[in-house]
Amino acid sequence: MDKIEPFDWRRIFIGRENDALFLLEIGFRVAFIYVFAVLIMRFMGKRGNRSLSMFENVLIIALGSAIGDSMFYPKVPLVYACIVIIIIVGISRYIQYLQIRIKPINTFLDGKPITLIQNGEIQIPGLRASRI
Repeated sequence: MDKIEPFDWRRIFIGRENDALFLLEIGFRVAFIYVFAVLIMRFMGKRGNRSLSMFENVLIIALGSAIGDSMFYPKVPLVYACIVIIIIVGISRYIQYLQIRIKPINTFLDGKPITLIQNGEIQIPGLRASRI
């Protein structure tokens, strides 16, 4: 393992072994994966456009990890990232289908609705239950 020199600005911003051509490759990778991810997110539907459930937040984190790795690591081919993203989105679509068909799965993933305000009055038990 090489010794890392603190505040080596060239290493921090550009890297030691990376040449200008690799920096252009990173730009291509970012553009490609960004366009691919946008198209896939459109396929996921409008569900991602409203406030996200816990499951959906995990989904976004998983997608971000798959997208990020392919953008910055030259040993991660774009095809691998696309396969990972397709699998993650496929699982998400299947779970969304199950949520519609099987009520307990929906309740488990999204939780039960909690009343916070009723008839203009704040519901303290609801606030406590939702830890607000």
